[in-house]
Amino acid sequence: MPTPNPKPVIQAISPTTFDANGTSFTLTVIGSNFVSSSVVYWNASPLSTVVISSGSLTTTIQPANIPKGGQYSVQVYTPPSEGFEGDGGASNIVTFSASQTAAEAQEYMCDLVDGKRITIVGGFFTYSGTQWACDYESTRNLIGVNILSMLNGGNLPAGVTWRDYYNNNYPNVTGAFMGGMAASMLTFGTIAYQTSWYHKGNIRALTSTAAVLAYDYSGGWPDPMVQH
Repeated sequence: MPTPNPKPVIQAISPTTFDANGTSFTLTVIGSNFVSSSVVYWNASPLSTVVISSGSLTTTIQPANIPKGGQYSVQVYTPPSEGFEGDGGASNIVTFSASQTAAEAQEYMCDLVDGKRITIVGGFFTYSGTQWACDYESTRNLIGVNILSMLNGGNLPAGVTWRDYYNNNYPNVTGAFMGGMAASMLTFGTIAYQTSWYHKGNIRALTSTAAVLAYDYSGGWPDPMVQH
């Protein structure tokens, strides 16, 4: 006869702290009522779990699981057993603390700044009251069109079209218009890069982990709704 799965209980974890962005390590969970299907959850995400006994579980924590210093939750979940309802369930939550050096925090924050820049320059910019794509493919195509314009004395062949960010067609665009769009795109991208360099310079000048993680890098970025 099958038996219901008991609700798991965590009594302790080891270790209780570790460096963020460090190496991988084994986390041991000590408690009771663990069964073969019990799973360790790290910050509400399941991890591959080894059940040692009814009182011990282990799992591997990777650097990606601790991207920055702070607190992370550890919990054990046991699914219901076959033929029963309402058994098993989630254990109590135990907190794991991650420490981080200022240098590690700087790398983490600089990555966030770069991520914001990539998102901005991969989106759209405004020129002549219209939003245009400024991702890699659009930039490459725009360069090609402008080279064609220069080879034709500043003129484009009749019937050349261009599409805006929302895929609306703009027929019979001129070489002068495309040149102005390219200049606006270049300015937009330059501001984005200069802003990222500015913020990363400020981040690297900070000496405490707390100050680095508290740094606000939201200002100074180009507004895609405004022509630059």
